[in-house]
Amino acid sequence: MKNFQTNMSSFYINNIGEIQLKKFLNNNGNNIFILVDFNTEKFCLDLFLTTFNISNYQLLKVPCGESSKSLDYLSFLISELVKKKADINSLLINLGGGVVCDLGGFLASVYNRGINFINVPTTLLAQVDASIGGKNGINFDNIKNKIGLINYPLFTVTLTKFLKTLPQNEITSGYGEIYKYGLIYDLDFWNKLILEDLSFENSKKIVHHSIKIKESIIKKDNKRKGFRNILNFGHSIGHAIESSSSKSFHINHGLAVVMGMICELYISHLVLNLSSNDLNQSVNVLLKKFPTNKIPNLDLVIEYIKQDKKNNRGKLLFSLIPKVGCCYYNQEVNESIIYKSLIFYNQLHD
Repeated sequence: MKNFQTNMSSFYINNIGEIQLKKFLNNNGNNIFILVDFNTEKFCLDLFLTTFNISNYQLLKVPCGESSKSLDYLSFLISELVKKKADINSLLINLGGGVVCDLGGFLASVYNRGINFINVPTTLLAQVDASIGGKNGINFDNIKNKIGLINYPLFTVTLTKFLKTLPQNEITSGYGEIYKYGLIYDLDFWNKLILEDLSFENSKKIVHHSIKIKESIIKKDNKRKGFRNILNFGHSIGHAIESSSSKSFHINHGLAVVMGMICELYISHLVLNLSSNDLNQSVNVLLKKFPTNKIPNLDLVIEYIKQDKKNNRGKLLFSLIPKVGCCYYNQEVNESIIYKSLIFYNQLHD
């Protein structure tokens, strides 16, 4: 059994990441399992195996997308580990985006009461957000991340060369979380982002700074007393939009967060007196940078918001910004204001 880690693990980027993982595998290279989805198997696995000279491993595969973050696929993967004779000394490498890192981290945390795992995030979203902070888990009844825990990998290796494998919509999705960091924590970063294109080349430059921002926030609240909840800005409504979107018109996480941020900027204006200037400038930047769409079913979004895990004793709790670069957490918001924000958002798309 592995002791659950309560302190943050290390993050290694590009050349340093390659050196650290090669060194680790040279000394601990037995009984390796690699979890991928169908996309990372096709576009990233060979590059990963070649980079780290790995030949002795067993592969675990799940379909792409949020549907894999489920009890059914968790059960399937546990069965696979049992069949393949994984034991307490096995190592799980999660090679993929946020779904793979979330699911794989949870799998490693519960199998045999915990085995070691390493995250190798391959999407921009996972590199700047999902692989940082120790959150692992699965969805339940179409509710995002309802089952899970906090447990850190041995370390995380971020290689920006994997970003070359991504289509533009995945790059754009990752930028959603990056722009959030500027809004909640770093005004200078926000002002720089305003001038950036949502491109692969620009993403390489800002991955490191984005990781540093999230690390800084997590380190200030490693025991989850509350401050890290500022990272939820845009997510109370964003998760609800993502969960309510249909399979035929699915809205990915990063874009849903952008849509949620626009709504929650308006709520910040009503609740915390975010200035009209900050509201209008921020909303216009997000609308210009991201391909947002109208929200089709406002009532369904409200129902999902009521099931958000951040709520407490029936109170709907949000993270909101009084000004750009600053965020307050656990702000109570009533349902009528949330509805007003959804109407405000949709009117921007008339």
